[in-house]
Parts: sequence; structure tokens; C-alpha cells
Amino acid sequence: MPFKREGSPHYHYDRTITVAGRRYRVRGSTGETSKTRAKEIEEHAVRAERDRIMHGDDRQHLTLDQALGTYAANVAMYQPSWRTTQSQSRALLASLQRTTPLDTITTATLTEHTARRRAAAANATVNRELQLLRRVLSYAQKNLNAAVPDIDWKALTLREPRERVRELTADEEQRLFANLREDFHPLVRFCLITGCRVGSAIKLEWRDVDLRARALTFREMKGGEHHAIPLSATLVLLLANLPKAEGCDRVFLYKFRGKQLRPFTAAGWKKPWWDALEAARIPDFRFHDLRHTALSRMTRARGIAAAQKLAGHADITTTSRYAHVQMADLLEAMEIAESTHNRPTPRKA
Repeated sequence: MPFKREGSPHYHYDRTITVAGRRYRVRGSTGETSKTRAKEIEEHAVRAERDRIMHGDDRQHLTLDQALGTYAANVAMYQPSWRTTQSQSRALLASLQRTTPLDTITTATLTEHTARRRAAAANATVNRELQLLRRVLSYAQKNLNAAVPDIDWKALTLREPRERVRELTADEEQRLFANLREDFHPLVRFCLITGCRVGSAIKLEWRDVDLRARALTFREMKGGEHHAIPLSATLVLLLANLPKAEGCDRVFLYKFRGKQLRPFTAAGWKKPWWDALEAARIPDFRFHDLRHTALSRMTRARGIAAAQKLAGHADITTTSRYAHVQMADLLEAMEIAESTHNRPTPRKA
């Protein structure tokens, strides 16, 4: 009978079967939260294992959902990217079908999958889903002795656009705040200093802010993790002077029709933001570029490790996108190098 392990939302199975007088153990994750569906997958696994043994194949023949479920239970659910893995798994299962045997998946199968997914998702998203599948196949082969296909992963990789690099200049920053509604200043200034996403900022509550200890915690950030950062003197002053509304614990509020204080919504900040950019004549700049600006400034000031801590990235390679060199930085470095190494040779008297 399927059962649940502590800490796992999915049903697992652990059966012993007898073939030609010998006992064999069949176990794994069903990848399902429905007990009825889990029973079906368990029976399929037992039949497949019995057939495998009778035909002399000592490898396990897993289905896609079994492989994804086992990988999730043993690896992915303990990682910061667990929620991302869940959404990627759902996309793979919907496109390739749950009961597809792993060893029947081919490069041609995945080429068709890629074509379907490109109609609904960006190239980068499709590539990340295939990378997850590649990790699952590798895990199944090494740890479960599973039969896996030989896939030409390089042929499946889609071209991705170059990484966007847009940073707010000092002059643009001055013009932005000169044209931005005053009740929006704290939210924008906060994101520009901390580098947090707008979604995390507008969900921030006073229970997560400790001005005395000079620290705050972002709850349920991208990847499902909490992330704590210290508060600089500027941030303490900014937060301490924010207005509060009775019965509302949200930190950032705006004036509805110039009077009533209300918490920001997921889209309520957009029109005033775009109006300010247009009035300030700041082209090709998105709210998320405030995060890029903050982390780029931190990288230059204190190095990429400090920027990683501020951003809450589990992997420093994610932070490396903010380590680009701006033209002003390059010019300064060139001039320093020239003054140090290219001094004119003194003439002989």
C-alpha cells in the first residue's frame, strides 16, 4: 500500500516480490498526492519490475513521474529552488505525460516538447526545464540503476537573448525622484537600496521589521525561502518615518486619491511609475532594474560576495550577472593604469 514519508507530500511504495524463487524489493516515490493515483503507479512499477527481472534486465524501468517524484523527495525539496522545481516538473509532466517510461524518451521526443513549450514560455524557461530533466535522468541512473536514454542535450538547447544590463545613472536617479509621486518615494528608494524585488517590498509587514535590532526579514521570496538583511542608518530613518494605517500591517502604503492610505497591490504602482519615467525622460528602464542597480553598486563597493548576501542568492553564479563593468568604471580603470604604467620616459640631459 502506498504510504507517506515524513516531510514529503507524495506517496511512496516499498514492496517485496518473488520471481523464480528469489525475492526482490520494489520501492520509490509515486510523485502523487492522490492515494488512488499512487496505487495505480505502484502496481505499474511492480509489473514493470517483474517483467524486467524475467527478461534478465537488472536495471529499473521507471516512468517519468516516478523519476521526478523520487528526485523531488530525495533531492529537490531540500533545496532553495524547490518551488521552481515543482513548476518545472509540472510543465514536463503535462507535455511528456506522467507514465512515459524514461528509456523511451528520445531526442526527437524532446524536440517536439521544446516546440510545444516555446509557444507558451521563453527560451530560457524551456532550457531550465530540460536541465531539470537532465539532472533527474542522471540521478535515476546513478542512484536507482534506472534505464535512461542517450539524449543529445546540446542539440536541444535554445538560444537565449543576451543578459539585460540596465543601471540607473546618478543623473537619472535625480530626475526620477523629481518626477515621481512623493508617496511612492519610500518604496522606490527602499528597492534601490536593498535590491529587493517589488513583490517582496510591497508584501513586507511591520512584524518583519526590527528597527531596534536594525534588521528585517523578507518572507517567502523567490524559491520559497526567508531572507534577512541588516538595516543601514538610511533605511532605519526611511522606515521609521513611514505613515501607518489602522488595521493594516503592511509597511509601504500610498495615498488613494490623495487621502486614504492603502497598501500597494501587485499592479497598483505601475501607472505612477511609468508616468514618472516618461516625465523624467528615462528610456528603457523597468522597476526590476532598480534591483540590478542596487546589486551592481554593491558589487563595485564591497565585492560580489556582499552582493550575493544582499540578494539572497544561493549560488554566487546567479549574482555574477551584476558584476558587469560600466563605461565610467572602465574609463577610470584605464586612466589609473595609464598613469601608473605609461609614464613618459625622462629625457637624458
